Amino acid sequence: MNWQTLSTLQLLSASLFARWHVRRMPPPADAEERREQLRWCRDHCQTFAGRWFALAALFWLIFSLPFQTLKVPLLGIAALLAFSLGIYHLVWHIWAQDKVGPPPIEPPVDFTPPEHRERHRK
Repeated sequence: MNWQTLSTLQLLSASLFARWHVRRMPPPADAEERREQLRWCRDHCQTFAGRWFALAALFWLIFSLPFQTLKVPLLGIAALLAFSLGIYHLVWHIWAQDKVGPPPIEPPVDFTPPEHRERHRK
């Protein structure tokens, strides 16, 4: 699916909800495909949670500004809802990591230049 063919609502859903992406994946036929879906959730749900937390912080900041002439209580409620959705995605990330394990960590790479290594070997 090309992002240029999506409507505005679909673009917002794609950038804010992990469930939108999971529902567009083919249904898992076996346990390995299910684990692949869980690996995707483990690797991407924290990004969605971060977006929701940032949105919640923005809503709360606007809601709590002292020089705001018009207090909009819906912004406070929206901030709490966005924070809750961030927690939801974070819990989903932790649950997926519990099912498939932590992501693989590559060994550290030696970045010292060769001439520096030669000097310290002597």
